[in-house]
Amino acid sequence: MGKLSENALFKSITVAFLILILHVLLIGGVGILVLLVSGIINHTAWFLVGIALLAVGAYMLYKRIKVDSKKLKEAVGDLRDRNVEISLLGGVATMKISSSNTDINTRQITSDRTRLLTSPASGNVQQLT
Repeated sequence: MGKLSENALFKSITVAFLILILHVLLIGGVGILVLLVSGIINHTAWFLVGIALLAVGAYMLYKRIKVDSKKLKEAVGDLRDRNVEISLLGGVATMKISSSNTDINTRQITSDRTRLLTSPASGNVQQLT
């Protein structure tokens, strides 16, 4: 019977100790929260200035992107009837812009070429000498 009461006593002391530690952590958390909130309240002007600077910077970035996109549209509009190939880093990245008429002609040429190829089943086998 003594072993059972010692085990129950140990469990109750452990639970009481955990409750005490949780209360200390709760009081510490509330203290840190008060310090943070009071810091924000004491320095409200600086936070508002920072937010205003971020908003102004975002607006200026938006305006610059808008102007640059108009310039790009104008440049691409001038090249509407021309074939252009842009190659970066010695051909690692390549972009080709061509008019729609040349794309159709290219498709027709490639489809004609595929019709000119001989099929292995046609029976015309040529020997290499």
